[in-house]
Amino acid sequence: MALAPVSEHDSVPRSLHDIPGWFFWADQNLFDLLLDAQRDTPPATLVELGAYMGKSAVLIGRHLRPGERFVVCDLFESPPQDPHNAKESAATFG
Repeated sequence: MALAPVSEHDSVPRSLHDIPGWFFWADQNLFDLLLDAQRDTPPATLVELGAYMGKSAVLIGRHLRPGERFVVCDLFESPPQDPHNAKESAATFG
């Protein structure tokens, strides 16, 4: 799976470590354990709500099995609808 550059000035990420975000090492290991534990279940559609820069989406995508579909829905691409939310978004995401 090819990874898109983080920005036009950055190089292509080579590992999860190269992708910005809050998907910490312990969380990554837990995701791996949970997804590995489900490998014998029937194929399904995987959905991730909110992706920020895609770090968790890349890890989940590594577990995609034949016959499965993976949908990433980033609910936060729209501009904030009220001043309080705009202030919070600016403080959190810059």
